Amino acid sequence: MTVLKTKLRANARYQKKAYDQLAVRLPKGERERFAEYADEQGVSLAEYVRRACYRAGGKGTMEESVAYAGWSVRTYDSWLVAERVDNGEEGWLAAPLTADHMAVLAGIEEEWSVTAPERTEEAIEAIKSWDPIRHPARPGFAAYEEDGKMYFEDECYRYQMKELIDPYLVGCDDDGGYYYFRDGLGAADPVDLFDLMIGEPEKC
Repeated sequence: MTVLKTKLRANARYQKKAYDQLAVRLPKGERERFAEYADEQGVSLAEYVRRACYRAGGKGTMEESVAYAGWSVRTYDSWLVAERVDNGEEGWLAAPLTADHMAVLAGIEEEWSVTAPERTEEAIEAIKSWDPIRHPARPGFAAYEEDGKMYFEDECYRYQMKELIDPYLVGCDDDGGYYYFRDGLGAADPVDLFDLMIGEPEKC
């Protein structure tokens, strides 16, 4: 029992140190309505409210930034994307636009003006630390139609697909999984590319 009380006290001290509480009075029924909105997006009510507050304040979205070292940072509805904009190798990084990520971006926005390259540089470094989906910009990425069938190729295999895809909108995670931003970078949650594959891959 003593151990349990000690744990509870330690937990209470941590909660007090790490978090603020915000009590909001709402008209009857609105809390449930907002909870439903949050549930539809697969997030907690606290996460939903935090994102809404950042957006309402125009913070944490990096909507304005200058290109830095060939990179540009843009936000979409639920994704933050760093994209190559120079004439070098094409590529991009994409990370979910969570409330925690928006908090980091808000700090960057407050520290640097929209014309400061450090603003974009720090945002890119932050994205890299968030385990982003990466477009590796490898020459083996290709998609084409052949004999009425659609294919996607990487360096090693070719995969028959249910639809013709844009290889530029295919990225991969650090475990080698492929993701397809069917509606454009960050416009919607990416589809697991393996869900669009038919049969077994062929060795190239």
